[in-house]
Amino acid sequence: MGFEVRSLHESEKDECIALWCNVFKFDDNLRYFRRYLYGDIDWNPEYTQVGELDGKIVSAAHVVKRIVACGEYRLTMGGMANVSTLSEHRGNGYNTACLKQVLKVMEADAFDFSTLGTGIPAYYERLGYATLTMPRIKADIPKSLPFPSSYLTRIRPAQTLDMEAIQTLYRTYNTFRSLTVQRTPIYWRDWLEISPLSPPEDVYVAEEERGKIVGYIKAHLDGKEGIGIAELAYADGYEEAAEDMIYQLLDPNSAPEKFNGRNVLSLECALDSAVLRTAEKLLGTREINYEDHSMGRVLHRDNLLRSFLPQWSERLRNAGSPSGILTFHTPYGAVRIIVKDGEVSLSTPEDDQGAFSHGTLLKLLLGVLPANKVSNNLELLPLLEAMFPLQASAYYSADGF
Repeated sequence: MGFEVRSLHESEKDECIALWCNVFKFDDNLRYFRRYLYGDIDWNPEYTQVGELDGKIVSAAHVVKRIVACGEYRLTMGGMANVSTLSEHRGNGYNTACLKQVLKVMEADAFDFSTLGTGIPAYYERLGYATLTMPRIKADIPKSLPFPSSYLTRIRPAQTLDMEAIQTLYRTYNTFRSLTVQRTPIYWRDWLEISPLSPPEDVYVAEEERGKIVGYIKAHLDGKEGIGIAELAYADGYEEAAEDMIYQLLDPNSAPEKFNGRNVLSLECALDSAVLRTAEKLLGTREINYEDHSMGRVLHRDNLLRSFLPQWSERLRNAGSPSGILTFHTPYGAVRIIVKDGEVSLSTPEDDQGAFSHGTLLKLLLGVLPANKVSNNLELLPLLEAMFPLQASAYYSADGF
């Protein structure tokens, strides 16, 4: 019978989950993997490509379909997950065959780009993936902090009746936030496993005096000494709630007991202006570290870039119409962006001399890379800053795959 790569059959879901549990052994792995095939409304059989050897599934690669914001646009992201082969069948190229087929599926289904997390980047670079940077702030918590005697809002653990308010805050705060998943009520319930009947763990809401919920914060223990803030959102007009919520997680008079005595704070949430001001006031720094902890790959190069043309033209006009030429590598060959008199056009260059990397292109599109870290060419800097402004981008850990 030999080896073949094909889409998973409906009747084989449990067999595929058993494969993943066999390869990735950790507590509660059955519940974790079941949500991919039973808890994802966007799943279809083609999104799980399996390698069958002599009638047995020995390898698999899976993609989750997510709609993410990118400013005023919406992009379709494919999250590569659960790349696995039974130990006795490794080294035969089965996973690579599954991955190549998943890429074809994403291309056929008009995905804009793909991401993944890995500790072996070279393995995925062969398939066109490049390092994707995400911004973080991590610093020691001062031993002596002047906590205020009172706060404009107070935090408390989230309850079941708070879920509608939390979902509304998430939606309004992240409507235009680059790389952020557009969560539907079904997604909250089935993928995040959070519903009015099961309030989220480690989530605290900020409540004003009249009882109105104006913000929420999701925090977790980070290693032996740290506190990690995974999500934070607040209502329009309530920027001060960001400072209130972060401070109260550290204040012995208001913090949950498990957070007391922690020495390091990691801000993994969106680093907007309110969060940056709080970081500077609390930690004495707003220096952002750009951590390479995931990988990305452009799909449908020309269609993706053409979708940005109207936005680029508007940004360029607002910036005084700087001109220039930018060339980027992609998995589909080099692409050149030509800007002249506020108008933008695309071309395929005969050579790629001076081209920026594929990873740089993806980071710029998603607003996670400052323009001044791209090039030392001062003539190009106004163009880069106008077309690719740095955004308070965020891919929240709860949406991981």
